[in-house]
Amino acid sequence: MKKLSILITALLITIAASAQITDKTQLPTVTKDQRCIMIDSDGKFDVYEKINNELATASEAIQGDVLIITTQCEVYNKFLADFYSQSPYSDNCVILFLDYVKNTYLITTAGYLKDYEEYINSSFEAALETLTDDSTDDEFFEAYIESVVENCALGGATSTSDNHKSAAVDLPDDNWAKYQIAQRTEQNPYVFKSFLQGKLTQTQLQLALETPYVDTAVKVYDAAGLLAENEIAKLQKSIHGFINRNNIDMVVVTINHNNKTDMNGELPSDNFAMDFYEYNDFGKGEHSINGYDGVILLIDMQYRKFRILDRGVPNEKWGVARSNVDKYVQNMASDLTAKNYYAAINYFIYEYESDYQYEISFPWIKCSIFALILGFILLMIEKGKYKNIRKATSAANYVKEGSFRLTVKRDTFVSTHTTKTYDPPQKSSSGGGSHSSSSGGSFGGGGGSF
Repeated sequence: MKKLSILITALLITIAASAQITDKTQLPTVTKDQRCIMIDSDGKFDVYEKINNELATASEAIQGDVLIITTQCEVYNKFLADFYSQSPYSDNCVILFLDYVKNTYLITTAGYLKDYEEYINSSFEAALETLTDDSTDDEFFEAYIESVVENCALGGATSTSDNHKSAAVDLPDDNWAKYQIAQRTEQNPYVFKSFLQGKLTQTQLQLALETPYVDTAVKVYDAAGLLAENEIAKLQKSIHGFINRNNIDMVVVTINHNNKTDMNGELPSDNFAMDFYEYNDFGKGEHSINGYDGVILLIDMQYRKFRILDRGVPNEKWGVARSNVDKYVQNMASDLTAKNYYAAINYFIYEYESDYQYEISFPWIKCSIFALILGFILLMIEKGKYKNIRKATSAANYVKEGSFRLTVKRDTFVSTHTTKTYDPPQKSSSGGGSHSSSSGGSFGGGGGSF
């Protein structure tokens, strides 16, 4: 028989169970795909489809069963254990039992998920503190689901336990630990909410969990150790000034090891930069399809490449990185080759702001269209002043007959002269193209080698 880790004392306190068994409360007969089971005041059972679908997705993510049971009538103290023992669910299960009669809840687990019960409860309690009196049941349910996924997904890849460190911490030759926060939480809604809503596949979730998860307030993540502490401090100050002046985000990352691969036609360096930006929820704006406004510079020491990619308004509206990437390559590659990393990054910060301000202050397209229209109008006005002028059909019209006579013909060789122009080889550049992230986000820009 399946075992459920429910302590009798916890049930007595949490559920405030009575020895009385009500006639109208019967164990529901459910199928494996029915996960959100709601018992009304008359003891009748129903399935809440909206949350049920999210529970199904969460169950796939943690490779176990995630359930919610709510009741509005009195139930006896063995209800939960009896229900689970007769259910079609797997041995690995986590259940939220919500008692609307006593206004209490209980989270309990079975199988390997028992190892994460403490972390799930802690995350859920933290999430409850962010809810208000106006919060809906759906928000309550989703906070529970996110707490389960963020701690148990993919065998506990995001758990804070010693045996399940984040994959990013274990990347060789890089120091991510000093930038990481404890675990993925509601501060990063993009990954987990998108996954639960069916917007991220299991593969995309895996990529997210393998991406270093950092405190987004830092802005300069020198995991490769290329910069001195005082240089990092000065760059941080410059970047925060840029963000405050322009209301778009800016991120600088250096790495020795890249755990990304070629995917969707993108190079590993591009994939690392885009995943790092998206799965850490960087960006300003409304986080719509054109949101997450900002830019990221990645210096990848493994592949000896640097990438400058922007997203949102800088990309979709102005194309800042796409238009100027060749200039960045020309001016940054030599500094990076000479190990002048601070100089290269400092150039990027100030030059990108200059380019961004130039683009938004001078709308080229509108001005060009206006200039063409105005020029055409002026040309038509001028043309109208010369209605009596007719088009010449021959050069003879311009020569007076008999006025030109050739009297001497001579061929004289003077000298030879050859002109050569030095064309130096161009630094490697991908050009200013468009890039698609693993989650479908659109980035613009490129970079070069050093």
